[in-house]
Amino acid sequence: MRRSSAVVVAALVGGVLVAGGVASAAPTSSPAVENTIGFKLGCDGYEHPGLGSISDEFHSTGVTISAPEKVAAGSTFTYRVQPGAMTVPTSGHAGRSAIRWTRMKYDFDIPAGVSLVDAQVVAGTSSNLSGAAPSVIRINDGGSPDAAGTHLRISGNNQTADSNGGGGNGPSTSKNDDGGIGAEAGKTFRLPAIDVTVIAGGAGSTVQPKLRVTDGNSGSFDSPKNAFTFLQREKDVFTVAYWERYNCSPHDSRSAGLNAGGQALATVNVVSQVATTTAVTSGASATIGQSTDLIAQVSPAPTGGTVQFKDGGTDISAPVAVVNGVATLPHTFTAAGDHSITAVYDGVLEFLTSTSPARTVSVAAADVQTTTALTVPSSAVEQTSVALTANISPATDGGTVQFKDGGTDIGGPIAVTAGGATLDHTFTTTGSHSITAVYSGTAGFGGSTAQAQTIEISSSALSTTTTLQVPAAAITGSAVDLTATVAPNNAVGTVQFKSNGTAIGTPVAVS
Repeated sequence: MRRSSAVVVAALVGGVLVAGGVASAAPTSSPAVENTIGFKLGCDGYEHPGLGSISDEFHSTGVTISAPEKVAAGSTFTYRVQPGAMTVPTSGHAGRSAIRWTRMKYDFDIPAGVSLVDAQVVAGTSSNLSGAAPSVIRINDGGSPDAAGTHLRISGNNQTADSNGGGGNGPSTSKNDDGGIGAEAGKTFRLPAIDVTVIAGGAGSTVQPKLRVTDGNSGSFDSPKNAFTFLQREKDVFTVAYWERYNCSPHDSRSAGLNAGGQALATVNVVSQVATTTAVTSGASATIGQSTDLIAQVSPAPTGGTVQFKDGGTDISAPVAVVNGVATLPHTFTAAGDHSITAVYDGVLEFLTSTSPARTVSVAAADVQTTTALTVPSSAVEQTSVALTANISPATDGGTVQFKDGGTDIGGPIAVTAGGATLDHTFTTTGSHSITAVYSGTAGFGGSTAQAQTIEISSSALSTTTTLQVPAAAITGSAVDLTATVAPNNAVGTVQFKSNGTAIGTPVAVS
């Protein structure tokens, strides 16, 4: 059919044609699915000149159709349909030889509930044809070109076979003349595919491409309105030409109903598209060199699609699949400062695309690496206070140090001032103690842990010696001094003097 200047040229995208040559932000159709439906065409014959009706013939053939399973309501999409291969016989009626099939035409119904945009023959899809170049036109029930017709016809200049005065096959028919599309005897041929572009109806409807079987008696056995008609040219031994007209419809026998070729070749479901919103829900801060998750929430949760995160107008990595409405991208920033992060949902057939408002992520410079050095005495006495000191390098104010004995905290965290923290601690058990100090870090400075230091804690009880000084002789009733000297000289306590095991007086303080 001639393309109107008002018709938008269609372009193939992902196996399905979409109007304008550019896919919308969200797809308007699912990928095309190709299917071949095999069936028989039952053909009623009529001889000219001759005896009239001849034996019925049945040809195994089929139709290949490529169509999406779903399309958006009101969207423009294209399906492709092509008659299957057939073979022209070499023998004709009454012992004659077949020469060719000629004036072939193949009709399809325009699906109900759609608006036809365009139909075009697909170049390079036919084989072993002769005669006129195939074209596709829109026709009415009488076979004439009609912009309001409900059928599409593949033919050569709409030259078709006459139905012995039965009409209904178009304005340029003949019962005894070559014309239109032909194929020679013994050849297996195939008519071309056609791309049919239509506008879908409302959500909930279906689009069902079919052979021409719905108007009047087009689905009946033997009608000029049958989907496939042709003339078969024959000759006898005297080279006299004979012509046989065949009307062919999808029947396995004259009395049988329509077979698979008379049913819907495909069913395209028309669906609605839901608006979505996308929001970046991840945190507002990050640090250079440290991975952070960028998270986007798409609502309502779609059944597929991807999110492209952007920093300003620049894509961040590749698109991320949406799972249960959420897309997550681990990302490491390389520059400090405020970053304007957006998320663009690309949409799927039933969920439209959307872009999030920008979310500012403040990216801080990476923390300065620190070291912590621990200073402790190598030994101490239990129950005696000692100083544990941690020094942070580079020196900073802020953060805390937690001293540890093995894996156990010693007291609470100690604030760091001028790079240092000191804890006065009294050990209550003897033996070796492994002391560490853990710096928490502060703004701009990372945490660190000191290498463990060992301190030996000894018992607080010391050995003493006592030396006694008394006169060698004394007089009864006269006073003498009894002196006890205790070493070491810092000993404290009392001394009890005794005579033959009996206490002499009360204990005397040591000083």
